[in-house]
Amino acid sequence: MKANKASRILALLLAAGSLFMTACGGGNDGSSFGNSSHTHAFTEKNVAEEYLKSEPDCENAARYYYSCECGEKGEESFAEGKQLWHSYTEKVMADEYFKAPANCQRGAEYYLSCVRCGKKGLDYHVFYDDELGDCVYNQEVAEPQYIKTEPTLEKNTEYYKSCVCGAKGNGETFWAGEPLTPIPDADKPQYKATSLTVTMYDSKQSVYGFTYNTDEKPLRAVIQIKKGDTLSGSWEEYTLISKQYKTYDENDQQLAYWVSKVDIKLDASSTYTYRAYDKYAEIGTETTGIQTKDPNATKFTFTHVSDSQVDTASDGSGAYYKQVLSNIVGATDFAVHTGDMTNNPKYEWQWDNMVDSNFSYLSKLPVMPVSGNHEQMAWYGGENEMFEHFHNKFPEQTTTTGYYFSFEYGNAKFLLLNTNTNGSGGLDGAQYEWLVNELKNNTCTWTFVAMHCPMYSAGQWGIRPDRKPQSMALRNQLSKLFAQYGVDVVLQGHDHLISRTLPINEDCETTTETWETVNGIEYSVNPDGVLYLMNGPAGNQTRSPYSMEEGALYKYVLSSNVSSWADFEIDGNTLTVTAKYATESGVQQYRKWGIKKTA
Repeated sequence: MKANKASRILALLLAAGSLFMTACGGGNDGSSFGNSSHTHAFTEKNVAEEYLKSEPDCENAARYYYSCECGEKGEESFAEGKQLWHSYTEKVMADEYFKAPANCQRGAEYYLSCVRCGKKGLDYHVFYDDELGDCVYNQEVAEPQYIKTEPTLEKNTEYYKSCVCGAKGNGETFWAGEPLTPIPDADKPQYKATSLTVTMYDSKQSVYGFTYNTDEKPLRAVIQIKKGDTLSGSWEEYTLISKQYKTYDENDQQLAYWVSKVDIKLDASSTYTYRAYDKYAEIGTETTGIQTKDPNATKFTFTHVSDSQVDTASDGSGAYYKQVLSNIVGATDFAVHTGDMTNNPKYEWQWDNMVDSNFSYLSKLPVMPVSGNHEQMAWYGGENEMFEHFHNKFPEQTTTTGYYFSFEYGNAKFLLLNTNTNGSGGLDGAQYEWLVNELKNNTCTWTFVAMHCPMYSAGQWGIRPDRKPQSMALRNQLSKLFAQYGVDVVLQGHDHLISRTLPINEDCETTTETWETVNGIEYSVNPDGVLYLMNGPAGNQTRSPYSMEEGALYKYVLSSNVSSWADFEIDGNTLTVTAKYATESGVQQYRKWGIKKTA
């Protein structure tokens, strides 16, 4: 039995060895074992991990060893797949990656390099050092602000070279343009400034913006200004930048005209005398004056005006607006105008009628404008009208339909919105995002919003079914937001009424007011919600309420008279509002009331 078992085991071992030699066929040298032999043929392309010779990189695809059909790995290799893309993410500030030196706008420029192979990227694979360089004055820009030597009848203009950032050098110069040509007296009026407006361009820094228009391109547009009540002797001179725009005559024939602007830093709480002047044409406005304000005052006044759009078919002189201006200039620090300056704004002659005819007032009064529906293309073809007639500092945006911006004065924040940006909807996304950010970061005691299209109105634009969609969209979008962030008053236009809502809270519901009487004036103490006001037309287009179906929302709603406005006085934590209108016999009063804030 033992012998037979041993014989069987030996037979099995011999059979297994024979099978092994058949499968593997000996070594790489072709030797054979047992009864069969096998020579390796390394022709198999196997991309399994055990055959990987080298990983792919930015220059080469992955390489694998050829293998035999038996699985043995050979010495030769083949490429398979694709090489990797260069990954230009490495920032190396070394000479071989240097592209351009630093300037005043950016640090030195370097090419990004491949994080794997170090190869230098293409022109759009760049980064900048954090350290800015100095201005380089190598730009030849023939603009008035760079003039060194004025032109004469014999020679052209000498300019300082400038930096790419706009800074003027004081060394190298260049010559450009033509010598002066004498201007015949008959042609000089084409260079005279018209429709002059003044704004608080940067109220906190006491920077004022000046804008005026001319029929022809100004030859040398300047503001000549001097502290005090006379322009005699020496004065400061500021050059305006001019740009061409389009307007139309009475027959709708397109014309060109020029808009000139400048912003000037003035001393606060000071009297200045100035004029808008063309030095080469030697023609300008009459001498006028402005009283700058104290931007940090906690006691000040401002005036709300709106819809001065005098119907030029019946009165093109701006006479109704003049009645308002004659009562507020000298008695208020500045005005907020909630839109519709003229009736047909694409006609520059209407701006002349409305603005230039009131030069003696508007040259003295800073006006902070809101874009009305009449200041946009959808109404009478107006385009960029606000930008062309006022010089304000505003965030980056398209100005075709108007613009939005904010400013602070004393302890008050003013947010001036553009309700023309989204058709019959609410504010567009960019403006809404800006508004939320402004409200979140507001630390002022008082907050005012000014807008043309009303959110709460008993007029046709707030009630009439076919005309109220925009008001309702704005109400749905902004009511809760305004209450949430403590807006005190919203100044509105468009419907030409006299109205004041009750306080409207975050739930868009009215709240009960607590009243305190001081010197015969009723003050709402810490109202729980936002008050929405309308203070009538500064022009002659009066209106009556369309419907009182929402009458429960209002403290009062009144029909308007021509030449209406409202004066606002802030004294610390107290606000007093007086809604008025002018008549030939004097100023009349609609309502007088106020708000008191307690700790």
